[in-house]
Amino acid sequence: MSQLLQGEFDINTIELNANGFKNSRTIMGDLTEMKESIINNGLINPPIVYHTTDDGGNSRYILLAGYRRFQAITDHRNALIEENGDAEGWFDTIKCSVFEGTFDEALALNISENLQREDLNFADKAEAINRLVERVGNQSDVAAMLNISQPNVSQMVSVYTGLCRDALEALRHGNITLSVAKKLSKIRLNDGSPNVIRQSEILDEIFNKDIDVPEEEQRKRAKTFRSKKEFEELRTILATNEELSVDSGHRASLN
Repeated sequence: MSQLLQGEFDINTIELNANGFKNSRTIMGDLTEMKESIINNGLINPPIVYHTTDDGGNSRYILLAGYRRFQAITDHRNALIEENGDAEGWFDTIKCSVFEGTFDEALALNISENLQREDLNFADKAEAINRLVERVGNQSDVAAMLNISQPNVSQMVSVYTGLCRDALEALRHGNITLSVAKKLSKIRLNDGSPNVIRQSEILDEIFNKDIDVPEEEQRKRAKTFRSKKEFEELRTILATNEELSVDSGHRASLN
């Protein structure tokens, strides 16, 4: 990517999480040190914004990279406003690098900038890459756009699409390891969707007994994700309702 031009913008005109762009990092973390660094040393690394236009031809600037820096700045601005009634001129405007490429190129930049962060967790990486694959439609093209290998893209997509919501959040928050998540993501139904019931059972065993996931798991029927209470109710319904299509062996195990 060539050197980006820079511009200075009213900070209130910068849009976040708009037009399909979002911060890949769902857990922002402690911004105290970053905030203090910006207060003491200024903004050394400007954020990157994407220049586009609305239906009326008016310019819009959407944040692509630098979410933590932007958040640290706005947090301190809000603290000043709350304490003094205004931000005292602190970052009323902000210098940003401006990306002028296509939408897909901007989306790839939005994701690749986040992938370079060492503390970005695997669940966030996998979710961001899967989002780009769904838009572009080809894993090899996405690999080239992000400058990573196609097998790496394939693995992240496989983990993201193979985990039930509870398992994905457990990975995101560090409650299970990547190794466990990879094994869980292989426990699917015949249509390729996550086997929610079996994955939830294994997660419950992991959290309560600290065991690993078995290497081989049989595919069983499942419904969509439920809370733990709803999950227990679902098990009862599956076990006792004869009108539901549940094989006799699985019904016996639920009982």
